Amino acid sequence: MEGDGALPLAVDDEVPYRENVTALSSRDTLLVYTDGLTDTRRDEEFFSEERVQAALLRDRGLPAAALVATLLAEAAEWADPNALRDDTALLALRGQDAG
Repeated sequence: MEGDGALPLAVDDEVPYRENVTALSSRDTLLVYTDGLTDTRRDEEFFSEERVQAALLRDRGLPAAALVATLLAEAAEWADPNALRDDTALLALRGQDAG
C-alpha cells in the first residue's frame, strides 16, 4: 500500500480522513510505526525506512509479535546508547487467507 500524502493519524481532528479497506492475504504484513523507529540515530545517521524494509524482507516468516520485537531490538542495538528517546510504537498485522 502506498500513501496518498494525507496527514498522519491524530495530527488534526478537523482534517477529514479517507477510509481505505484492503484485504491482507497470508503473504501480507502491515507494519505501522511512529517516526521514533526510523529517527533512531547512530551519530548523524538515522535507522531509516530502508533498514525497516530490509528487516521486513529478511524476517517475513516471523509471527507479527516476533517481527515487532526483532525490529525494536535491532534499532536499539544499532543505535547510540539512549538513542531510543523518542516515542516509538509499532503494530504489525499478518493477513490470513479466507477458508
